[in-house]
Amino acid sequence: NGGTPIGTVRLRKAGKSRPGSKPYYWEKVEQPNIWKMKHVLEWERHNGPVPDGCMVTFANGDTLEYRIDNLILETKAQHCVKNRHNIHGYDRESALAANKIADIKMVVTKTKKRKQKRGGTT
Repeated sequence: NGGTPIGTVRLRKAGKSRPGSKPYYWEKVEQPNIWKMKHVLEWERHNGPVPDGCMVTFANGDTLEYRIDNLILETKAQHCVKNRHNIHGYDRESALAANKIADIKMVVTKTKKRKQKRGGTT
């Protein structure tokens, strides 16, 4: 009983139980039923494993476009800051710039908190 063959790619649409979720392609990588996101597999084929604390995202925001030139690696912290401040990329260049903006926002926030802890003003 092999079930679905390894290498099968399926589209998992956004679920009704997860409002705001996006569709992704998944690929079966092992039996009996181990699947992995296609864009992560594509990244790993070109760049090796995704480091801890990082994630692969889509430069143009299209979760169905898993070409390597549309994928970027970002930290989970960058991703969180970008979502909180609604900073998104529209292509590779703007997505990488958005990551730099997130880095700057994190440094500024950390500096403000450190200054407040020492009793300074902001």
